[in-house]
Amino acid sequence: MKDRIRIIMSAFCDENNYNAQNLNAREITYRLDPSKFDVTIFYLNNPDRRLLSQKNVRLVKMPSINEKPIHFITFLSILRHFFDKGDILFFPRGLGGCLYLAFKRLLDDEKITIFSVECVVPAPSWVQLSASARFIHRFNLHKCDYVYSNSKYVAENVKEYYGLETPVIYTGVDTKIFTPLPRKDKLKILYVGSFQQRKRPFLVLEAAKRFPKVEFELIGSGPLQGMLLNMKKKFKLNNVQIRGHLPLEELVSSMQEADIFLFPSIHEGFPKVTIEAAATGLPVIVFDNYRPETVIDDKTGFIVKDVEEMMEKLETLIEDPSLRHEMGIKAREHAKKFDWDIVVKQWEKAFEMAKEK
Repeated sequence: MKDRIRIIMSAFCDENNYNAQNLNAREITYRLDPSKFDVTIFYLNNPDRRLLSQKNVRLVKMPSINEKPIHFITFLSILRHFFDKGDILFFPRGLGGCLYLAFKRLLDDEKITIFSVECVVPAPSWVQLSASARFIHRFNLHKCDYVYSNSKYVAENVKEYYGLETPVIYTGVDTKIFTPLPRKDKLKILYVGSFQQRKRPFLVLEAAKRFPKVEFELIGSGPLQGMLLNMKKKFKLNNVQIRGHLPLEELVSSMQEADIFLFPSIHEGFPKVTIEAAATGLPVIVFDNYRPETVIDDKTGFIVKDVEEMMEKLETLIEDPSLRHEMGIKAREHAKKFDWDIVVKQWEKAFEMAKEK
């Protein structure tokens, strides 16, 4: 019998951590075959409850105060654990990953390093990073033994900016949790995502101005939250509800109560919320800037080029319930191709292949 592969996940698995990379790492951790893999993953306060009963998962508590990391101490603690015994270090990001990758050979650490690229550059957030932060990101990618991308567009981007050919393993969705329910009579359009410039949540409020008889709900948080609240007040948008981040159960309920998912972002890698919405049976409207694979244009929703087309397609869906229903069914079928159970099997093969070489 082969020894189980020991993986150290450079990620936090707290229940209230909504960072996309951390969410993906904990989903992979939860689903890896316990007969083949042992996993170490970090947490600050309250780890994902599902992991507490996983005998192959080692949960390591990091120093924190008031549910927040003690930056330097937490950083050193994580870095120390990078050098624990193991076979694979997954996703060595940031300065900690950089220092590990710089000194691993000097310290005779033979762990295999695997990176998953889940964003594209240059993004607005990328431009705002310091030169040192951009250097660290580039250094980590080039020093890792294996690099994967989570969409075809991200893979093309990585090749263009870093000169690296990367296989694609998509971000997954739990189609057993994100499931459709019968829709209510009152039409609701949903947005889920951070409130930041590149995601353009203010366009959802512009749509609410144009369609005052339709309910709109925005779920998320971020620097544009004040602006959104001011817009709602200024234009008396009584058909708009703005909510913060929600626990998984409440997020699923909001998607199940919605009829259309509107996502006006112009810069994404693989927007996870759009495939979750699709799994819940929602037609999805996205923009073509990042060539989204989560939507099949004119079948599971619409891929639009500009704001006016967004408004036109939104109106089409609002006025045609049979089209919404038909697209929702096809969206659900499309989402099943990205089910976590399928995606994690691909990660298992990647980990086993890396260990065997």
